[in-house]
Amino acid sequence: MLTETSTSDPNIKKSKSLLQQGYVAYNNWEINKARLLWRKAATHDPANEEIWQALFQVTQSDEDRKVCLQNILILNPDNAEAEQR
Repeated sequence: MLTETSTSDPNIKKSKSLLQQGYVAYNNWEINKARLLWRKAATHDPANEEIWQALFQVTQSDEDRKVCLQNILILNPDNAEAEQR
């Protein structure tokens, strides 16, 4: 019996869409919009390292940036850049 892959998960699909929308907003200098989209994406797929990396770029408070880095390192302990920061 075949099992569904994570790409068929509606939360994963939604997070990918929100991630892409966030990149569009970010590239249009709509930083607050990008932040909101990426935060929403993180609620749909908290195990997505790319979302946490994107959020780190637009997060302003040191405490929130620390949370982003911690999540990146939980998901990818070999991420040297996150470890250094």
